[in-house]
Amino acid sequence: MASPRSVRTSNVRDSSDPWRYVMVLNKFVVHFLEAGLIKCFGVLIADLVPQFDSNYKTMAFICSLPATLQSLLCPLVYFMMRLVNMRILTVVGSFLCSVPLICASLVENLFLLGVLMFMTGLGMCITYLAFIIALNDYFPESFIFYTTLSTFGETIGAFCLPVIAERSLEAYGLSGAFLILGGICLNIVPCALTLRPPRDYSSVDSHCSATEKSDVIITSADGPSSSSADSDSDSHFIGQSKVTDTSNNTYEENATTSNMMAKLKSCVYYKEPLYALVSPSFFLMYYFSYSWLLFLIPRAESLGIESSRAVFLASIAGVGGILGKIALLIITHAQLDLSIMLVTCCSICDITIFINSFSTTYSYQAVMAFIQGVTVFMANSIGGVLSKYTITNEKNMPIAFTLMGFTSGLGILVGDMTSGHIYDVTQSYQVVYNTLGLLLLVVIINLTVFLILRFRAKKQRATDKRT
Repeated sequence: MASPRSVRTSNVRDSSDPWRYVMVLNKFVVHFLEAGLIKCFGVLIADLVPQFDSNYKTMAFICSLPATLQSLLCPLVYFMMRLVNMRILTVVGSFLCSVPLICASLVENLFLLGVLMFMTGLGMCITYLAFIIALNDYFPESFIFYTTLSTFGETIGAFCLPVIAERSLEAYGLSGAFLILGGICLNIVPCALTLRPPRDYSSVDSHCSATEKSDVIITSADGPSSSSADSDSDSHFIGQSKVTDTSNNTYEENATTSNMMAKLKSCVYYKEPLYALVSPSFFLMYYFSYSWLLFLIPRAESLGIESSRAVFLASIAGVGGILGKIALLIITHAQLDLSIMLVTCCSICDITIFINSFSTTYSYQAVMAFIQGVTVFMANSIGGVLSKYTITNEKNMPIAFTLMGFTSGLGILVGDMTSGHIYDVTQSYQVVYNTLGLLLLVVIINLTVFLILRFRAKKQRATDKRT
């Protein structure tokens, strides 16, 4: 049976405000810092464990907090944006990105380090969500292309910041490295000051009215119906049942059932079934990619590669990521189906994960890191791409981005902690990599099912047009 699908009811024309390119730059900076910091912690973690007398599981958890909370706290930040001026909140968040990292250069307590990383993650979440919503407001039609362009920041950050962190660690120790990284993160403050909505028009819904009720036409086997009308009729039934006979248990049960159904129908997972289908891939893909980012350098060092050479594997992966992003941008500009590209990238990356142990030579590991960099940084666009492919009403985009961020952040948190725990138990990075490979296989299966459903839906629409 064909899945229900919604018809877009809003205008998706891009804004003509020249300020839209500033929003692209802002999101570029956020991605630069996000991917760069997680790579830097991959450089620093070997020194952080003995410095704080800890283990890899605990330290991996703390090091993953900024990237994890950037996504995990999206629902909280989305609620805050409805109460506080968006620009003011983003400016505060930009300072939270950098000041705790600077303060981390002074602490010697593991708990305090965790608190500071939590604050950094909260600041990164505020700026991330604000800029992705702003980018969608400026480019509702061309969002996939421009968000792909902005994610070049990930590859450049992964290429540059680990080298800076490694050299800073050698020259100034852990305190100096944290101080320098905090200073680099201060560059997000001017980005926050430039945040404003489009001047020419409101492209879709602003973030302040994103959760208002909207008419979403649902097409199903029973014919079209209005979800908001259903919700309104349910609400009317609830009120009427209470007034008519409040002592009647049957009416109260019906009212409770109707209220639950109204809440269910207002959930984006109910309105957008394909979005619900691909959501597990958000969790698993970020579980994989951030665990890979965190343990790439330590794994290379465990193979006998010198630290000064192992750090360049991250840079090699960054170069591969840049080429991958260029290829992704070309594919996006050509308006080809990116979901097929995602399945291909995940499949190639999964193969390299399983054959990674065939040789321990530096040249072989460099080739593997390059291929993984190309495919991982291309596949990391999964959230924005599949959100745009599966969300059929633009008014659902802000909450979809919020839930996507929460799911992805949960994947980062669980992934880094679990991978760190697996290493603590097995003392084998290969076991960690094999586990990641199995999870990536699940992503491939999930995306393949999505592709089949999309193909069937297109075929059905083509048949309907002919008839």
